[in-house]
Amino acid sequence: MKQNKNIFLLCFIALACLAVSCSKMDSTYSDFLKDGPITYVAKPDSLRIHPGKNRIRLSWLTVADPKVNRAVVYWSNRKDSVNVTINRTSGVDSVNVELNGLNEGTYVFEIFTFDSKGNKSVKTEVIGDVYGDNYLKTLLIRPVNGASIIGNDTARIVWGAVSYKEAVASEVSYTDLSGTQHNLIIPADSVSTKLTKVSSETVFSYRTKYLPTPLALDSFYTEYKAVKIKGSPIEINKAGWTITASSEDVAGKRFAVNLIDGNVTNLYVNQIGAAFKYPHWTIVDMKKVVDGIEGFYFYQRGTNPLKTVELQISNDGAIWESLGEFVISNIPVVNTGSPQTAKPVYADLTRIRSFRYFKQIYKNDYGSSLNVNIHETGVFTR
Repeated sequence: MKQNKNIFLLCFIALACLAVSCSKMDSTYSDFLKDGPITYVAKPDSLRIHPGKNRIRLSWLTVADPKVNRAVVYWSNRKDSVNVTINRTSGVDSVNVELNGLNEGTYVFEIFTFDSKGNKSVKTEVIGDVYGDNYLKTLLIRPVNGASIIGNDTARIVWGAVSYKEAVASEVSYTDLSGTQHNLIIPADSVSTKLTKVSSETVFSYRTKYLPTPLALDSFYTEYKAVKIKGSPIEINKAGWTITASSEDVAGKRFAVNLIDGNVTNLYVNQIGAAFKYPHWTIVDMKKVVDGIEGFYFYQRGTNPLKTVELQISNDGAIWESLGEFVISNIPVVNTGSPQTAKPVYADLTRIRSFRYFKQIYKNDYGSSLNVNIHETGVFTR
C-alpha cells in the first residue's frame, strides 16, 4: 500500500512539472504571436535579367498569389529603390521593371512583393550587369582575311575568326557599279560573303555587332572600317623554277616540269601502274622567297580533274607548314582543241603569305582514276 502511494506521488510531481513547462512555452510563443501569425506572399517567378547600355530590365511572372499588387526593387545596398505597381488579372501576369541612367557595372538587386495588407514575400536576389563605354572599348572588329575580285563584277570577302562569342553578326555597306546602295547582315558563322556588281575600285565599309547576352536590350557595335576590294589574280612569273615529284609518266612524256613550263596544253601525270595511286605529290622551288602570295591556281584537265589537294609551304625545303586541304573547282577546264581556251581555278589563302617552296599533295579527283593529271599550276598575287 505504501509503495502505491509513492508511485502516485511521483506521477503527480511529473505532471506538475510538465504543466509548468508548457505554460512557459506558451508564454514564449505568445511573444511572437501577439500581433497575429506572419503571412508571406508569393515571390517573383521566372525572374530574368535583360542588360543594356546604361540601363537594365528585370522581368518576372506573378503566378500563384492573386493578392500580390506591388513590388519594391532595391539596389546599391538599398540606397536606391523603385516601387512597382502590379495590376493583376485572372491569369499569369508579366512584370517588367526598367531602370535607366545607371552607371556601368555589376549590380545586386533585391526584390520584395506585397499585398494590400502590407504582407511581403521573402527576398529574391539577382545579379545583373549594366554595359557602357568601357565595354564598347573592349570590342574587336571581325578581321577580313581577304576581299578580292573572283569573277565578272563579283568579289568575295573571306572572314577571319570572331574574337568573342558575343559577336553575332557583321554589317556590310557598299555601293555597286550602278549606284545602288547595299546593306548586308552577315552572320558570325559565315566564312565568306559575295558582293555583286563591284570592281577592284569598290570600297565597302563594315562593322561588327555584339550582343552581351541573348536577353540583352541593346546591341553594341564597333566602329566602321573601310576595305578596298583587290583586283583579279596575277600569276607570278615562273622563270627559273624547278620541280620534283613523287613519280611522273616518263613513257608518255607527261613530266612534272610540264606543271610549271607556262604551256597550258601539255600535262603532268604520275607514273602509270597499279602501284601508283593517290596520294601523289610535287615540290616546287621558286628559288627565292616570294612575298604577297594570296593563293594557288590550277589549269584543270577535262578528264578526271583534280578535286582535293593539300598545300604546304616552306622557306628552307626542310620544315613545312600545312595550309590545309582545299577542294578546288572542276571547271573551267582547258580546251586543247580549236580554238584553244584556258582559264584557271583558284585556291585562295585565308591570309597573305611569303615563302620559297610549295608542296602540293594530290588526294583525289572528280573521277575514279588512280592518277593525278593537271595542265599547269602556280601562285598568284593581286
